[in-house]
Amino acid sequence: MTLPEFSVRQTVLVNVLFVVCMVAGWNALQLTEVEYYHDVTMNQVVITTLWQGASADEVERLITAELEEELRNVGNIDEMRSASQSNVSMISLDFDETLDTVAYESAVNDVRGALDQVQDLPLDAEEPRLVEIIMSEVSPIVMVVVADVGGVGELAIRDVAREAESRLRELPGVSKVEARGLQDREV
Repeated sequence: MTLPEFSVRQTVLVNVLFVVCMVAGWNALQLTEVEYYHDVTMNQVVITTLWQGASADEVERLITAELEEELRNVGNIDEMRSASQSNVSMISLDFDETLDTVAYESAVNDVRGALDQVQDLPLDAEEPRLVEIIMSEVSPIVMVVVADVGGVGELAIRDVAREAESRLRELPGVSKVEARGLQDREV
């Protein structure tokens, strides 16, 4: 007896099996977790170093060039890009796309080790900060920049930035708010 013949003769059994399959499928659908933005590493890191009061040329010579020199010794880097502007140095490292998770983590640790080897940074510059680019943290992203265009002063700018930071944290759906470059009050 073939499957079509069996199905025609045993209609009740076939209908019961169909309903069981539908219920099992519906249960599986309800129990499946949905992630819109997976934690996918992009095999990319960004190194940011802040130095308040420094010109773009000083940042390039005394921070960016020093860091790049040490980072050239790290393996598995496909591309190194840097940007220096007043107060901040940013270096972006793209690693080989074929690296597996273990090799990528090893390369990131090598970068951290290279950053620890740099001794010649200006004393008032902050420590270089390494951030791994992870898709769920990058997309979607909004950057808010607060600048002293009208000459209101550093304290007023800091207060505005702190207020914006606290309001952004209260918004629904915001997973992370980060303020950079703010100086604390000193007495």
